[in-house]
Formats: sequence, structure tokens, C-alpha cells
Amino acid sequence: MSTTEKQRNKVLSLLDHPEEYPGLPIRRDTDRRLLIFRYPSFEPYFSWSLFYSNKTYWIRRVGWDPSKCFPSENAEPLTFGSEVVCPNEVAETLLSSLATISIRPLQQPKLIGMDGTICGIVVGNYWLSCAL
Repeated sequence: MSTTEKQRNKVLSLLDHPEEYPGLPIRRDTDRRLLIFRYPSFEPYFSWSLFYSNKTYWIRRVGWDPSKCFPSENAEPLTFGSEVVCPNEVAETLLSSLATISIRPLQQPKLIGMDGTICGIVVGNYWLSCAL
């Protein structure tokens, strides 16, 4: 059985809002500093987030393999998540390095793409962010 649009939307919500991932410590969306995601057509989807809470940085990864079919239309999606501490120096270096990148988002691609891979980055959180 294939994935329904309702199930896919539920998975994308978990990937786009990893602070709400069940089974992991609850994180506030205002503590998120970075979200990077990659949703390829023929491989597992992943999002990686960097949170800062209680003077500690945390990296959270959430994933879903779309090739794993749901047993029924009412089944919960089979996703996986993990979280580890990130040394403050590493996180701060990453964030400051990202701040120096210059991207021309409206440049036309020079290749033809047909697989529908979606990638993105969100710096900041719900209240103050920049997304590409």
C-alpha cells in the first residue's frame, strides 16, 4: 500500500517541527537555531536541527523512509529520531560560518532535474528566521 497524502503530511510536519518529536525531550521552538532538511525522491527523508537550551547545544535528527509502506491508511508513520549534545564551540563555529555564506537564490539552474529532491535550510525559529 502506498503512502497517502495525509500520512505524508504528518511525516513532513514531524520533520519540519522536530521539537515536537515524540519520545525525545521536548524542545521549545524558540530554542531552535538551525533546521536543515533533505527530502530526496528515492531515499529516506531527514531533517537535522540545532537547539540551544540551558547553555547547551543539541543536535536532533528525524528521519523517515518513504519506501516503507504503511500497513493501512490509518497507521502511524514509522519515523525515527535521535538527539545528542553538540560541543558549544562546534555549534557556534557552524552558526558563524553559515552567517558568512552568500547565496543567489533566484539564479536559474543549469541542469534539468526530474527526481523532485527538496532541500532547505532555516536559520532561527518561528519568531525570527530566514528560510531558503
